[in-house]
Amino acid sequence: MYLGSVRFFKHLIITFILLCIAVPVFFCIRFNHKYNEAKTEIKQMNAVMSQYENEPKTPAEEDNLTKLLDSSFSDHLPTIQENIDESVSVQVKELQEQLDTTLNSRMNDLQKQIDNSLAMNTSDLSTQQSDLQQQLAVLIVDQTDQIEADLKDQLAIDSEEMMNQLSEALSDQLTIVLEQLNQLQDTLDSGK
Repeated sequence: MYLGSVRFFKHLIITFILLCIAVPVFFCIRFNHKYNEAKTEIKQMNAVMSQYENEPKTPAEEDNLTKLLDSSFSDHLPTIQENIDESVSVQVKELQEQLDTTLNSRMNDLQKQIDNSLAMNTSDLSTQQSDLQQQLAVLIVDQTDQIEADLKDQLAIDSEEMMNQLSEALSDQLTIVLEQLNQLQDTLDSGK
């Protein structure tokens, strides 16, 4: 049975390690790409702004500057995007190759360590399991005895309390009945 076996958990651990490495690398590449795009756009804006910064401007010049900036971005954006895409694809390929070689070597090392560890720990695990079963059996017996004793004590306390309450209730009822009988007797005696 593969599910639940040592081999299954070994593959699960290896997959988790691969994900722990691949996910951060992916996000590093993605954020680097976005950073480079923003950096390029800022450089272009600063270059255009520095040209017109020192000169006084009229409203017409400001409109021209705005149009120039808009056209500059729209003209250069596809070219910048292509350059970035090419650069990223090259970097991604290199990183992927490095990641593959690193992961393969680490997976092989990890697999050897797991195999060695499992071989050494098999007998220890069976010994620990039998010890735990014995300790659990003793604990269950002890706890059962303790619970039984506590239950008996609680039952004794509850039954004594209930007997006291019942005795008080009967006493009260008997007193009320006797008073009613006395009143009835007095009524009968006065009616004669």
